[in-house]
Amino acid sequence: MGVDRLMHESDAPISHLRGRCVAIGDSFFWLNESNTRFAADYAQLHPALVGHESLRMLKMACWNLGLSDSEVEKIFFGNAAELYGIESRH
Repeated sequence: MGVDRLMHESDAPISHLRGRCVAIGDSFFWLNESNTRFAADYAQLHPALVGHESLRMLKMACWNLGLSDSEVEKIFFGNAAELYGIESRH
């Protein structure tokens, strides 16, 4: 398909929740404040926004596949900018 035909979406309502998705076998489980105790004697732990976690993981997956920084930027911004006629800030 190529990086020119990929765009990251960010309208998922779950991205505003705080927690983490954890892989278990061939499935997954959501850790959040309603089902997990995030207390520790040595630190104040707070779950991150799921949207931030997803963005970070996608970016790491892109790098693990050997994509360049410019190719990753196309997925996260450049392709949408081109599609919608938005001028790049560079």
